[in-house]
Amino acid sequence: MSIAYFTRQFFIYMLMIAIAFCVITLANMQHNNAYAQQVEDNQLIVGQSDAPITIIEYASLSCPHCANFHRTVYPQIKKEFLDTGIAKLYIRDFPHNDAGTVATIVKRCAPENVQLALYDKMLKEQANWLNADDVRMPLKQYGALAGVSSQQIDECFQDKRMVSTLFDDLKQAQKDGVTGVPSVFIDGKKIDSNYRAIAKAIKAAQ
Repeated sequence: MSIAYFTRQFFIYMLMIAIAFCVITLANMQHNNAYAQQVEDNQLIVGQSDAPITIIEYASLSCPHCANFHRTVYPQIKKEFLDTGIAKLYIRDFPHNDAGTVATIVKRCAPENVQLALYDKMLKEQANWLNADDVRMPLKQYGALAGVSSQQIDECFQDKRMVSTLFDDLKQAQKDGVTGVPSVFIDGKKIDSNYRAIAKAIKAAQ
Protein backbone atom coordinates (compact mmCIF):
# COMPACT_ATOMS: atom_id res chain seq x y z
CA MET A 1 0.00 0.00 0.00
CA SER A 2 1.18 3.52 -0.77
CA ILE A 3 2.37 6.14 1.69
CA ALA A 4 -0.53 8.30 0.53
CA TYR A 5 -2.99 5.60 1.62
CA PHE A 6 -1.52 5.35 5.11
CA THR A 7 -1.40 9.15 5.38
CA ARG A 8 -5.08 9.36 4.45
CA GLN A 9 -6.03 6.61 6.92
CA PHE A 10 -4.02 8.28 9.68
CA PHE A 11 -5.76 11.59 8.99
CA ILE A 12 -9.21 9.93 9.16
CA TYR A 13 -8.23 8.19 12.41
CA MET A 14 -7.06 11.45 14.01
CA LEU A 15 -10.19 13.26 12.82
CA MET A 16 -12.37 10.59 14.45
CA ILE A 17 -10.44 10.99 17.71
CA ALA A 18 -10.86 14.78 17.59
CA ILE A 19 -14.61 14.51 17.00
CA ALA A 20 -14.97 11.95 19.79
CA PHE A 21 -13.01 14.18 22.16
CA CYS A 22 -15.24 17.17 21.39
CA VAL A 23 -18.42 15.14 21.91
CA ILE A 24 -17.10 13.77 25.22
CA THR A 25 -16.12 17.29 26.28
CA LEU A 26 -19.61 18.61 25.60
CA ALA A 27 -21.13 15.63 27.42
CA ASN A 28 -18.91 16.30 30.43
CA MET A 29 -19.92 19.96 30.40
CA GLN A 30 -23.55 18.85 30.37
CA HIS A 31 -22.92 16.50 33.31
CA ASN A 32 -21.11 19.14 35.32
CA ASN A 33 -24.07 21.47 34.87
CA ALA A 34 -26.67 18.77 35.52
CA TYR A 35 -28.48 20.92 38.09
CA ALA A 36 -29.13 23.52 35.40
CA GLN A 37 -30.53 21.58 32.48
CA GLN A 38 -33.95 23.20 32.41
CA VAL A 39 -35.13 25.26 29.45
CA GLU A 40 -38.41 27.12 29.70
CA ASP A 41 -39.83 29.40 27.00
CA ASN A 42 -36.37 29.47 25.39
CA GLN A 43 -34.75 30.64 28.64
CA LEU A 44 -31.87 28.74 30.19
CA ILE A 45 -32.53 28.25 33.90
CA VAL A 46 -29.51 27.84 36.16
CA GLY A 47 -30.02 26.85 39.77
CA GLN A 48 -32.68 25.24 41.90
CA SER A 49 -36.28 25.86 40.88
CA ASP A 50 -37.35 26.67 44.44
CA ALA A 51 -34.60 29.25 45.04
CA PRO A 52 -36.31 32.35 46.50
CA ILE A 53 -34.49 35.05 44.51
CA THR A 54 -34.75 35.38 40.73
CA ILE A 55 -31.95 36.81 38.61
CA ILE A 56 -32.62 37.52 34.95
CA GLU A 57 -29.75 38.12 32.56
CA TYR A 58 -30.31 39.33 29.02
CA ALA A 59 -27.33 38.48 26.82
CA SER A 60 -26.16 38.15 23.23
CA LEU A 61 -23.78 35.39 22.17
CA SER A 62 -21.95 37.86 19.93
CA CYS A 63 -21.51 40.51 22.62
CA PRO A 64 -17.90 40.79 23.95
CA HIS A 65 -19.17 42.34 27.20
CA CYS A 66 -21.48 39.37 27.66
CA ALA A 67 -18.58 36.99 27.09
CA ASN A 68 -16.55 38.87 29.68
CA PHE A 69 -19.50 38.76 32.13
CA HIS A 70 -19.78 35.01 31.58
CA ARG A 71 -16.06 34.47 32.20
CA THR A 72 -15.67 36.71 35.23
CA VAL A 73 -18.95 37.57 37.00
CA TYR A 74 -21.06 34.48 36.30
CA PRO A 75 -18.69 31.99 38.01
CA GLN A 76 -18.78 34.06 41.21
CA ILE A 77 -22.58 34.31 41.15
CA LYS A 78 -22.88 30.60 40.42
CA LYS A 79 -20.61 29.59 43.29
CA GLU A 80 -22.04 31.94 45.92
CA PHE A 81 -25.72 32.15 45.07
CA LEU A 82 -26.83 29.54 42.49
CA ASP A 83 -25.04 26.45 43.80
CA THR A 84 -26.18 27.28 47.34
CA GLY A 85 -29.87 27.56 46.47
CA ILE A 86 -30.11 31.24 47.33
CA ALA A 87 -31.01 32.34 43.81
CA LYS A 88 -31.84 31.00 40.38
CA LEU A 89 -30.76 32.55 37.08
CA TYR A 90 -32.82 32.91 33.92
CA ILE A 91 -30.67 33.58 30.85
CA ARG A 92 -32.69 35.28 28.12
CA ASP A 93 -31.56 35.83 24.54
CA PHE A 94 -31.13 39.39 23.30
CA PRO A 95 -29.08 39.10 20.08
CA HIS A 96 -27.97 42.58 19.13
CA ASN A 97 -26.66 41.91 15.62
CA ASP A 98 -26.78 39.35 12.79
CA ALA A 99 -24.00 37.20 14.26
CA GLY A 100 -25.83 37.05 17.58
CA THR A 101 -29.07 36.08 15.84
CA VAL A 102 -27.36 33.25 13.93
CA ALA A 103 -25.65 31.98 17.11
CA THR A 104 -28.93 32.10 19.04
CA ILE A 105 -30.76 30.07 16.40
CA VAL A 106 -27.98 27.46 16.40
CA LYS A 107 -28.22 27.24 20.19
CA ARG A 108 -32.01 26.95 20.15
CA CYS A 109 -31.74 24.31 17.42
CA ALA A 110 -29.81 22.02 19.79
CA PRO A 111 -31.51 19.58 22.19
CA GLU A 112 -32.58 21.35 25.37
CA ASN A 113 -30.37 19.18 27.61
CA VAL A 114 -27.18 20.49 25.95
CA GLN A 115 -28.14 24.11 25.31
CA LEU A 116 -26.47 25.40 28.46
CA ALA A 117 -23.21 23.62 27.64
CA LEU A 118 -23.38 24.92 24.08
CA TYR A 119 -24.12 28.46 25.27
CA ASP A 120 -21.17 28.26 27.67
CA LYS A 121 -18.80 27.01 24.96
CA MET A 122 -19.90 29.58 22.38
CA LEU A 123 -19.33 32.46 24.81
CA LYS A 124 -16.00 31.20 26.13
CA GLU A 125 -14.74 30.65 22.56
CA GLN A 126 -16.45 33.71 21.06
CA ALA A 127 -13.19 35.03 19.58
CA ASN A 128 -12.84 31.81 17.55
CA TRP A 129 -16.00 32.34 15.50
CA LEU A 130 -17.21 35.93 15.81
CA ASN A 131 -14.93 37.45 13.18
CA ALA A 132 -15.40 34.74 10.56
CA ASP A 133 -16.48 35.93 7.10
CA ASP A 134 -19.56 33.77 7.46
CA VAL A 135 -20.26 32.93 11.12
CA ARG A 136 -22.66 30.18 10.07
CA MET A 137 -19.75 27.93 9.16
CA PRO A 138 -17.93 27.82 12.53
CA LEU A 139 -21.24 27.92 14.40
CA LYS A 140 -22.39 24.83 12.53
CA GLN A 141 -19.32 23.10 13.94
CA TYR A 142 -20.49 24.00 17.44
CA GLY A 143 -23.91 22.67 16.52
CA ALA A 144 -22.31 19.40 15.44
CA LEU A 145 -20.80 19.03 18.92
CA ALA A 146 -24.35 19.14 20.26
CA GLY A 147 -25.50 16.49 17.81
CA VAL A 148 -27.16 18.86 15.34
CA SER A 149 -26.37 18.34 11.67
CA SER A 150 -25.69 21.11 9.18
CA GLN A 151 -28.97 20.28 7.44
CA GLN A 152 -30.91 20.52 10.70
CA ILE A 153 -29.38 23.93 11.39
CA ASP A 154 -30.30 25.12 7.90
CA GLU A 155 -33.85 23.98 8.59
CA CYS A 156 -33.85 25.97 11.84
CA PHE A 157 -32.73 29.07 9.92
CA GLN A 158 -35.76 28.57 7.65
CA ASP A 159 -38.13 27.82 10.52
CA LYS A 160 -40.44 30.84 10.52
CA ARG A 161 -41.86 29.93 13.91
CA MET A 162 -38.41 29.83 15.53
CA VAL A 163 -37.40 33.16 13.99
CA SER A 164 -40.74 34.75 14.88
CA THR A 165 -40.46 33.53 18.49
CA LEU A 166 -36.98 35.05 18.74
CA PHE A 167 -38.19 38.44 17.56
CA ASP A 168 -41.17 38.25 19.92
CA ASP A 169 -38.69 37.67 22.75
CA LEU A 170 -36.72 40.73 21.64
CA LYS A 171 -39.85 42.88 21.65
CA GLN A 172 -40.74 41.69 25.15
CA ALA A 173 -37.22 42.43 26.38
CA GLN A 174 -37.47 45.97 25.05
CA LYS A 175 -40.80 46.36 26.88
CA ASP A 176 -39.02 45.20 30.02
CA GLY A 177 -36.55 48.06 29.63
CA VAL A 178 -33.61 46.26 28.05
CA THR A 179 -31.56 48.63 25.90
CA GLY A 180 -28.22 46.83 25.86
CA VAL A 181 -26.45 43.69 27.00
CA PRO A 182 -25.63 42.29 29.39
CA SER A 183 -28.63 43.52 31.37
CA VAL A 184 -29.34 42.08 34.80
CA PHE A 185 -32.56 42.21 36.81
CA ILE A 186 -33.04 40.91 40.35
CA ASP A 187 -36.63 40.34 41.43
CA GLY A 188 -37.72 42.73 38.67
CA LYS A 189 -35.27 45.55 39.46
CA LYS A 190 -32.52 46.45 36.99
CA ILE A 191 -29.02 46.13 38.49
CA ASP A 192 -25.57 47.06 37.21
CA SER A 193 -23.96 44.00 35.64
CA ASN A 194 -20.98 43.72 37.97
CA TYR A 195 -20.45 41.28 40.81
CA ARG A 196 -20.51 43.84 43.62
CA ALA A 197 -23.85 45.35 42.56
CA ILE A 198 -25.44 41.95 41.99
CA ALA A 199 -24.20 40.51 45.30
CA LYS A 200 -25.43 43.60 47.16
CA ALA A 201 -28.89 43.35 45.58
CA ILE A 202 -29.17 39.63 46.34
CA LYS A 203 -28.17 40.10 49.97
CA ALA A 204 -30.65 42.97 50.31
CA ALA A 205 -33.41 40.70 48.96
CA GLN A 206 -32.69 37.88 51.43
